[in-house]
Amino acid sequence: MTRAAAAEYAAHDIRINTLVVGTTRTEMIDQAVDTYPELGTAFVARQMQKRMADPAEIAEAALWLCSDRASFATGSALAVDGGWTAN
Repeated sequence: MTRAAAAEYAAHDIRINTLVVGTTRTEMIDQAVDTYPELGTAFVARQMQKRMADPAEIAEAALWLCSDRASFATGSALAVDGGWTAN
């Protein structure tokens, strides 16, 4: 869908990209891990970095995609997932 939308909107100078995110340490995730500690291990089991993302790490990737520094990026899926999709 990302590539199709990018192709459709490129003529209008609109870039379309996707963030593919891993488990991110949010209030909801913290509550789940507090209630079920075994989830903490499960959430990071397939991630190469063996940790959850800080919300700021996801936000920084989104900001980069929205910035002029990513002006030639379109139709891509940027993985910010601790290596989950690389496995």
